[in-house]
Amino acid sequence: MPVAIPNIKVAGSDGRHAIYDNANSFPVVDSLVAQSYASVLVDAVRLDDDPVTYTSAALDVRGWNGVHVQIGINSTLAPTNVRVLLQTTIDGSLITWADFLEGLWASLSWEDTATAAGIVQAFTWPSNGADYIRFVVTATGSDAGNFFDVTVTARQFRGAIAMAHA
Repeated sequence: MPVAIPNIKVAGSDGRHAIYDNANSFPVVDSLVAQSYASVLVDAVRLDDDPVTYTSAALDVRGWNGVHVQIGINSTLAPTNVRVLLQTTIDGSLITWADFLEGLWASLSWEDTATAAGIVQAFTWPSNGADYIRFVVTATGSDAGNFFDVTVTARQFRGAIAMAHA
């Protein structure tokens, strides 16, 4: 069963709250940071014996400071692991893609035991300089009975990026 990305409750600058349904694209109406619509780039894709790899559509990040990414994964029985790889292009053509291998994006993967109950994790990627991004999701050890269900949702934003470093 696919992992549902939870609804998001946002406090506006006027003190009011709004609930945004993350099952669909949604606008952020009142925020200190300009944000785009959320885009579901990998929509509950089941990685079993066919396919074992899925490549998302491209997301235009030109003019945005960063991308907030939510990844939802659920595993059934015992596939081995799943990897989410961020790719970028800087030529604007959507032809030449490069793996983004900096920081946590270099090895973003999970084993089946970590995802058996379903997980949703969020990450921020500073998009300065890239034209487009996409995600390549790859499962190993999966088959018709041992599989991962994966959802990747992304939203571009403008504003300061605060990132903690270990």
